[in-house]
Amino acid sequence: MSVASRSPVVPRPAATVVLLRDHPDGGVEVYLLRRPGRSSFAPHAFVFPGGAVDAADGDDELLGLAPGFDPETARTRMQLDSGERGRRTCAAHHVAAVREVFEEAGVLLGRDADGGELAPGDAERLAAARRDLLAGTAFAPVLVRHRLQLAPEVLVYVAHFITPAMAPKRFDTRFFLARAPLVQAAAVHPGEATEGGWYPPGELSERHRGDLTALMPPTRIICNELAEHASVDAALRDLGTRPVSAVLFAPADVSAGRLPERLPGPAPG
Repeated sequence: MSVASRSPVVPRPAATVVLLRDHPDGGVEVYLLRRPGRSSFAPHAFVFPGGAVDAADGDDELLGLAPGFDPETARTRMQLDSGERGRRTCAAHHVAAVREVFEEAGVLLGRDADGGELAPGDAERLAAARRDLLAGTAFAPVLVRHRLQLAPEVLVYVAHFITPAMAPKRFDTRFFLARAPLVQAAAVHPGEATEGGWYPPGELSERHRGDLTALMPPTRIICNELAEHASVDAALRDLGTRPVSAVLFAPADVSAGRLPERLPGPAPG
């Protein structure tokens, strides 16, 4: 059977987090990881922290550890069906986003068990929790053991990309923005990435223009959008209020390099 005649692989739900911080000279910086060459998806590419949504991400136990999260408001923003199914899908994406950025970048979008803000003195506790999670302990027991809560309400949903139909491995990915906590330092896990760092999004996009191996289209588009904003507050306010439409690149456009540079819909006037 030829590649063209095969049925497309069903895309797996996924969540990605774009961590942001203000650049000292104005504008924003984004945190990106570099995938290892042996990665089964996007080897050598610069990517935002993220990954597949697990079935357990929508469990009630995890939602109980996120007391500030309103899944109904978030569900409406994500344009998911009303009812229990839409609510759980929404919650699972938000929890997966928090889990993935903690696993891959060591940043927990959360609080202590009493609802207080995390402080520099919590660094060892967070590191121990991350080690447990990476060792295979389920997320909820990790949070309970280390007296931590989740704060998925800080995520701002901004984009929806679906891997092209001809790809052998596909994801249906929701993208979220989040301000990086000042008291936590992002750090890669060697099993997840070869390097990680903060980059001005416009400079990164220009440096790798035309190189789909280094910067995949969704990453480039998000970088281009963020490059237009003078601060994290401005980016969250603008992109967080724009309507979100799913983007599925046509195989012919990918092959020919006919790819958009910005998100669909009107840019701010």
